[in-house]
Amino acid sequence: MREGVRMMMETSPNIQVVGEAARAEEGLEVIATCACDLVVADFNLPDYEAPWLLTQLRKRQVTLPLLMLSQYTEPEKIRQIMSLGANGYVVKTATKEELLTAVGVVAAGGIYVHPAVAPALLGQSAAQAPPLLSSRELAILQLLMEGLSNPAIALRLHVALATVKADLQNLFVK
Repeated sequence: MREGVRMMMETSPNIQVVGEAARAEEGLEVIATCACDLVVADFNLPDYEAPWLLTQLRKRQVTLPLLMLSQYTEPEKIRQIMSLGANGYVVKTATKEELLTAVGVVAAGGIYVHPAVAPALLGQSAAQAPPLLSSRELAILQLLMEGLSNPAIALRLHVALATVKADLQNLFVK
């Protein structure tokens, strides 16, 4: 799984994987020694689960944004992780685009909850829940992650620069 996630991330020109670990304790060592901007962690590691890892990171005053990758869709587990300081939550069935979007949102200082689990957190069925991001907002976020400027994004999407700026403001609010 770890190799697949790394390979997906390395397809983005704006992401550089600077370390990886198979166990939580090893991960803490890697985080302490490498210059990273974001941590992507699996909920279930061989030695400890995510709550332990998050608690250790915060005890060590590590304030890096953390994106949790998990198979769990239960609202209680997600709330626990988010309350312990995770900045994002992605299910393991996420597409490459969804994972890269989550990384971009969390790296930019935002909070990301995968659309598959967001309705359960809100106590809604998937049919009742509003979309977290519009398709154009997702496209803009992807193009930002590719390093395009606002004018270049406007040209690529065939919209006005003011539209791109308005969509970016909506993204920041979300």
